[in-house]
Amino acid sequence: MPIVKANAPLVYGNAVKDIAQCSSTGFRPHTVGVIWILGNYSPETDNNPAVVEIGTTNIFTVTSYYNTAVRREDNGKILTCQVNHTSLATPLSGSLQLNILCMLIVYNSYVAIQSLKLYLKRQLSKLYSHFFHTCLHYCLCIGYTHR
Repeated sequence: MPIVKANAPLVYGNAVKDIAQCSSTGFRPHTVGVIWILGNYSPETDNNPAVVEIGTTNIFTVTSYYNTAVRREDNGKILTCQVNHTSLATPLSGSLQLNILCMLIVYNSYVAIQSLKLYLKRQLSKLYSHFFHTCLHYCLCIGYTHR
């Protein structure tokens, strides 16, 4: 059965290479196919998996990497690696559930808060300016002078 593992914390918005790794060992001949399936999306074929012979045994190991950037909506989805070989009636499968961190959202919230602070500061400045001019106009209209 293939072993599937995440290589690093999965973060939404990061274009991380080699997000997950799939390895399977103990087959011959060396020709093997690897397909990645994320949730209900279309399967993605790895056209160049790394196939390495174990010593001089004529037995091989295959390693494939999933390189598609994850999205927020992929959180909780199952990522499956299927290994297909001529000696198998059906492909072998290994899976992992994606746990995606949303650091980008936290960053965007920070940016939004900074933008909101700047907006409120500008609005307060406009309000103060309007209030000052209104008071000045009122004082001039009633003939008030500061003594």
